[in-house]
Amino acid sequence: MTRPARLNGDRLLVVWSLVALFAVSVLLAQRPHSLGYDPENQKQGSSQYSSPLGGKAFFTLLGRLGDRPARQTRVLDLLPRDAHELLVLGPSDALLPDEAAGLRDWVARGGTLVACPRLAPADAPPDPILSTFGLEAVLRPDRESAVRGSLVAVDHRDHRSYALRVFQGRRFKPSGNDSRSVALADDEAGWVVGMVPRGAGRLIAIADPDLYSNRGISRADHVEFMVRLSEACSGGGPICFDEYHHGFKEGQSAVAVLWDSPLRPVLLLAVLATFAGVFASGRRLGPAVELHEDRRRRPSEFIDAVAGLCRKLRAGPQALSLMLAEFRLHLQESHGASTPEALERISARAGLAPAAVGNFLEQATRLSKAPAVDDHALLSCCRELESLRTSLRRSPLERTPS
Repeated sequence: MTRPARLNGDRLLVVWSLVALFAVSVLLAQRPHSLGYDPENQKQGSSQYSSPLGGKAFFTLLGRLGDRPARQTRVLDLLPRDAHELLVLGPSDALLPDEAAGLRDWVARGGTLVACPRLAPADAPPDPILSTFGLEAVLRPDRESAVRGSLVAVDHRDHRSYALRVFQGRRFKPSGNDSRSVALADDEAGWVVGMVPRGAGRLIAIADPDLYSNRGISRADHVEFMVRLSEACSGGGPICFDEYHHGFKEGQSAVAVLWDSPLRPVLLLAVLATFAGVFASGRRLGPAVELHEDRRRRPSEFIDAVAGLCRKLRAGPQALSLMLAEFRLHLQESHGASTPEALERISARAGLAPAAVGNFLEQATRLSKAPAVDDHALLSCCRELESLRTSLRRSPLERTPS
């Protein structure tokens, strides 16, 4: 039975360093207090937040009343089949024109869209939902006012008048001459809550988020007004709160959750510090690897290899012809010429008999052209040729007397 492999000390050091850094990062990182922590009011209307402008209290109340509230965390095209009401309340990410057009088709098939766009400056582009349903926003000075609301246009059995306290400096008005569009609550500045029929459904547009927010849901008759409105429009189906455009998207990975949290800069610093520490300490992450440098070959090894190839192919005469050609090239480069007259002159200057040198070269030339030559004769000729090369390189004074 084989023994299980063990981590060496260097690898254990790296692993435990990473674990320790992650633990310290989790303990020291800035963490949100809860889903109610929203200091910049970026999640207005989200049913996940208990901050002043969140909608968690309204969502929780509907659940306790048995009205089947549900959070829509996928694209709006994937609404449940039995859903007849969708609340798009102060989305953090503005809807695209294509999404608004899709909601218009869904409303025309019998759905009820309850929408409250985020408050925007006067020079901001119009909200896609308002533009699609023929409404425009009118800004007015921020001041609190009391208005009366009615749900008769939505539920013909509800004849009660609701007292509403609104503060948002915005009102709506229809941009066309649709006689079926009515106000559910308004004042001299415009609509606070209005209804725009489209096909078999309708849009309920809300100007003031305090009607459903955690801060204002308990004021005046806001609770009863919003609950009655939601129950009258749901048709017994789920009341869907759009959370997709608040950033709560179904199927987020753990990496995406960490990346969107305050832990992101801490984790990046921890990873950089870990790699910097490993490389700075010079620790290797595995066993030492022996370096094998290529050994430089000696010239004699190449000569032996060529000689072995020539012997195997029986190419001795060809090898001798190559040596003769190289010898003539040496004469040309070293002495300026390789002709027979130049060879006689060079031989005489080196103290050699020119006739003997000429006879030897003629004999070597005949051997290089012969079809078959004895190996010993070839070897002897090559040795004499190298000896002649050495003799021609030395002066007579350097030659050893025989």
